[in-house]
Amino acid sequence: MKGYKAFKSNLTCRDYQFSTTQTHTFDGTPILCKQGFHFLGDFYITESQLLTKAQVVKIFGSFNVELVGKINADFSNRCINKDVVEFISSILVKDENDDEVMLTAHYYQNKSDVDSCDSLDSLAWEIAGYSVV
Repeated sequence: MKGYKAFKSNLTCRDYQFSTTQTHTFDGTPILCKQGFHFLGDFYITESQLLTKAQVVKIFGSFNVELVGKINADFSNRCINKDVVEFISSILVKDENDDEVMLTAHYYQNKSDVDSCDSLDSLAWEIAGYSVV
């Protein structure tokens, strides 16, 4: 599977040295936030790929999960389909290896509701799920 990877400015992530001149592979069994490569298989995360609140609380703690949920969400410039648009809020957090990662909360709104409201504050905001990059 090919994917897109974000990493530190020195091209490392979790003590693994990446290179811009080769393809990197992992042959073991991936374990979330422990071993293997985490990356996006596509530039966009689908709803089925989102993590649950329980999963991210276990990894990053309830403080960080509550914090990302309190930040005002911005339009991600992404339409899920012709009827649904995505909004996101993100914070930088440290994982158990002390690596800085981006924790993002994803919200979905009906396009017609967004187009017809006087203020985005009038919409019901519920987190659909989380992603970590």
